[in-house]
Amino acid sequence: MLGMLPNGIFQHMIDLFGFMDFMMNIGCNIELAEELADRLCDSAIAAAGKMAECGVDGIITIDDLALQDRMMIKMETFVRVFKPRFERLYKVCHGLGMDTFIHCCGYTLDMIEHLIEAGADVVNLDQQDNMGIWNLSARYKGRICFFCPLDIQRTLDMNKEEIEDRVREMIEAFADKSGGFIAKTYPQPRAIHMSDAYLKMVTDAFKKYQVL
Repeated sequence: MLGMLPNGIFQHMIDLFGFMDFMMNIGCNIELAEELADRLCDSAIAAAGKMAECGVDGIITIDDLALQDRMMIKMETFVRVFKPRFERLYKVCHGLGMDTFIHCCGYTLDMIEHLIEAGADVVNLDQQDNMGIWNLSARYKGRICFFCPLDIQRTLDMNKEEIEDRVREMIEAFADKSGGFIAKTYPQPRAIHMSDAYLKMVTDAFKKYQVL
């Protein structure tokens, strides 16, 4: 059982500030951002404790960390403000016997290294093609588990044969006993105009190639 925490640390800060004020504060008032990051981390830890009491096996935060083709903030800022708070959250969760998942769409190719160091067990990417699955594989296969559907931005018009080819490619790129790959479907198919026929072709392909 995977529990979604009511707040993450990065994305929720944007929600509270608003994007423009978030960017202003992260650049010009970083101490305030650090204070808020601590409060968000404390809130996430408290919720994780309640979930552990209910028998949850893992937690996930929704923390889109980047734009389509680049990071949203400087890596140095991420390492200073956010990485230590993720590390604190993940340490508590591991102490409670829970795995740690993070949803982080965008161009997070370099940032995943810091998530691994912080203690993330699983990274949920819904649009991994913007980084290239073989780039991700070369750097992170066997070091973190990938929890992904087919790319929701670049595969919706594929036919059955193309879908099966991409499924096999993702399995080859990510599946590893020491890290691994978890196939998933996108939880809001109507929001991105994903057809029932496409969804069935994808799930059938994952079942066919036995990614469980």
